[in-house]
Amino acid sequence: MFFLKQFIIFLKVFLTPVKRLNSACVNFFACQYFIMESILLG
Repeated sequence: MFFLKQFIIFLKVFLTPVKRLNSACVNFFACQYFIMESILLG
C-alpha cells in the first residue's frame, strides 16, 4: 500500500503539466492500476 501511495503521488507530480490535456488517459490508467492492485491484494 505504501508503494501504491508513493506511485500515485509520483504520477500526480510528474503528470501535472499535462493533466489537463491527458486527464482522461491519466484517470483511465489510475483506475486500471487500482483495479490491478485490488485484484493482486485480494
